[in-house]
Amino acid sequence: MGEGSLLCPVCGIRLRRRIPPSTPGAYCPHCGGMWLTSVQWKVMMDEPDLLRALDLLAHDTAGLPAVPDEPDCPRCGDRLKTVSPEEATSLLIEKCPSCDGIWLKDGQGLLIASAVAKSRQESLPPLEEEPPSPAVLVECPYCLRPNFSDADECWACGKTLADAPQQRRTPFLLEKLMMGVSLLGVALVLLSLNRPTSAKITVVGLFLLLGGLAGLSLVRSLWEKPPGSGLFPTLSR
Repeated sequence: MGEGSLLCPVCGIRLRRRIPPSTPGAYCPHCGGMWLTSVQWKVMMDEPDLLRALDLLAHDTAGLPAVPDEPDCPRCGDRLKTVSPEEATSLLIEKCPSCDGIWLKDGQGLLIASAVAKSRQESLPPLEEEPPSPAVLVECPYCLRPNFSDADECWACGKTLADAPQQRRTPFLLEKLMMGVSLLGVALVLLSLNRPTSAKITVVGLFLLLGGLAGLSLVRSLWEKPPGSGLFPTLSR
C-alpha cells in the first residue's frame, strides 16, 4: 500500500505528502501527526532539518484534547508501541513492532530534530515556516474518484494508478443516459396505473424501460465495473 492510501491512526483521514515530495514522510492535516517508514526515519536522523520541515507542514487544526498513546499502525494495523528512540532518549514516540514505522505527534518532530542536532553539537538554521503546497488531485480512470497525484492505489476501488489507462468518459456518460431512460420508463408505467385507458403510455414506458436496461447491459459489458460500486456505481459517485 502506498503512502497516499494510508489513513491517520488518530483521525481516520488520509495522510498527505508534500507535492512534489521533496520532504519524505506523510502527515495528517487535521491532528498534525506524522508517519515515517524505517528508511525515512534513518534519512531524517542523518538530516534532522528534513524532520523539522515535515513538522512545519503538519499543523494541528483539530482542537481536540490529547489522544491516548499507542494507536494502530496505519500500514499494518498492529498496535503501535511507545518507545524511546536512540537518537533522542529523553523523548517518547510510537513505533510499529511489525514494519518499524514511526508515528510522531504534532510538534515531536521539532523536539527530536533539535535533540539530534544538539547531540552532534550542530546548529539548525533558523525556522522559516513555509506553507504547504496545494494538493493536486487526479481522477481514478476506473471509478472516477479523486486521488492525490502521488497515490499508488485508488482509495475507493483499490486499483493501481501507476499504469492506469486513460479515462473513458464516453461509456460513463452512456451508462448515465441508459439509466435515465430506464427511470423515465418506470415513471411512465407508474403514471399509467392511474389511467387504465392510457395503454399507449404503458407501452412507451415499457419500451423505454426495456431499452434502457438493454443499453445499460451493453455499456457495462464494454466497461469494467469498479469493485464494490454496487448496482448503480454512477449514482454513488
